[in-house]
Amino acid sequence: MTESCRVCKSDHAVAKHAFAATTLYRCPACGLWFCDPVVRVESPSSGPSSILTDDGYSDMLLRGTPTQAKRYATLALRRYQSYCKILGRSTFSMFEIGCGAGELGAEFMKLGVDYHGMNIDTRIVESGQRRIGNRIRQEDFFQMEIDRQYDVICFHQVLEHITEPRLFAERVTECSGQGGAVHGDVPSMTGLSALLHRIVPLNQRRFGAIILPHHQFAYEPKTIQHLLGRAFRLKTFDVKIDDPTWGQVNELSCAIWAYSAISGVLNAGTNLAFIGKRMELQ
Repeated sequence: MTESCRVCKSDHAVAKHAFAATTLYRCPACGLWFCDPVVRVESPSSGPSSILTDDGYSDMLLRGTPTQAKRYATLALRRYQSYCKILGRSTFSMFEIGCGAGELGAEFMKLGVDYHGMNIDTRIVESGQRRIGNRIRQEDFFQMEIDRQYDVICFHQVLEHITEPRLFAERVTECSGQGGAVHGDVPSMTGLSALLHRIVPLNQRRFGAIILPHHQFAYEPKTIQHLLGRAFRLKTFDVKIDDPTWGQVNELSCAIWAYSAISGVLNAGTNLAFIGKRMELQ
């Protein structure tokens, strides 16, 4: 008997795939894909309510390259312009949950944003503090004191690591100021890579967007709406990895460019993104 869905609490989840260490379920009510039991691995990037980040991804954040620096600048500028449209103003505060090593934050600060970020991983935080000082702090989002509200809350490639998504959403809402915005993304269960790994199971630790032990939760558009739609008026959309506004900072090799082009033609972007504005309190 599996536990109830961690987003909507439904008891009708259906088993979809059996791994050696756990079973993958899908909730038909809200669309959450989740592993039960959760596979725990101790890491500087994990906490009581979160599972570890792939060391390769962390290393990419710490390493940095000139090409990535240009990519961070482009993403920051284009996202800044989008946030301005949502908020209706050009000056605002921003809080990034699970932030990188300061590159994106530094670019936002150049644009006049009152940027703040946090990460549970001391390696990421120490590197980030060398760039932008105490604008990045080392904390567990579930345990940190919420002492202010922000105009923009963002979290990228975070929810798939969170074991308590309802509490996460509640705390995101607490951090959001009246009329504020939220922006995030997760690996897409209907992305080209996820679909290929469901059809051709070459990796025994992967099924769709689920990759053990790093990604044990996957979201559909209706899952995001169920989780955050009570507080935010949301738009969800697929995103290619090289999207100039909503994409990622991975090194864009010829192979990735080709993959991105194919995923665009098939409308099967790598990530599921969401953005929206806080609804007025009644």
